[in-house]
Amino acid sequence: MIALKSRSVVLLSQQHDSSPGNFSERWLPIMFATEDSEHDVHEIILHPKDFNVNLCGAHMEGDLARLIASRSLLLADGRDFTLASGQTSNRFCDLKPAMLDPNTSSRITDGLLDIIAHLKPDFVGGLELGAVPLVSQVIAAAGERLQGGFVVRKTPKGRGGRATGNPAGIEGVPIAKGGRVVVLEDVATTGGSAVQAAEYIEGTTACNVIAVITVIDRLEGARAAIESKGMAFHSLLTIEDLIQTGVQATQTEGS
Repeated sequence: MIALKSRSVVLLSQQHDSSPGNFSERWLPIMFATEDSEHDVHEIILHPKDFNVNLCGAHMEGDLARLIASRSLLLADGRDFTLASGQTSNRFCDLKPAMLDPNTSSRITDGLLDIIAHLKPDFVGGLELGAVPLVSQVIAAAGERLQGGFVVRKTPKGRGGRATGNPAGIEGVPIAKGGRVVVLEDVATTGGSAVQAAEYIEGTTACNVIAVITVIDRLEGARAAIESKGMAFHSLLTIEDLIQTGVQATQTEGS
């Protein structure tokens, strides 16, 4: 990564501590160059979250909102969509096209890992179908920093996890013996799906669900519902971020 400031350039390399449960990352300057000189510099350690927020966080957040809005946001004119929660709305966000797009999915994964780094879970999981791409992408990117991932079926098939020892309906790595879990969700409305998944996980295994992370918060009660159950709640973006991005894009195209 190259960070620009005034007329100077700092070239940074990233190193990961990939031990299980450890998400620390070290950004190490290789060379500091000015207009007419080059000097080696002493090692400086920064957390990538601090780096991103200070220098390009707002830009990256806006860019992600633009990418998701262009692929996943539908605004109904004169009619309503029926959501998974059973509620109706003239705003609909189908995140699957964004989650399965190479460019957008990598940015979503980066955002999720940034939050997960501070939570330090053992496992990530979520309810089918929306969480399947998220769990797969996060565990692939995290490597040994996570013990693994799993998916909770909406309707258990009636058999357990066979070799894994997981209870019926939980597919993935063995989690029955316990650990810290973060539940991932694509879009949160009332929080009912995430709470359902968390209660099933805690009711059938020795795991503790510490947090829920959603890509999009529709701002319709999910935070309150999830936090009332003692879990932390985080989101990458809100539905208002997507709508505002869409409005700005329309205004730009029409100008």
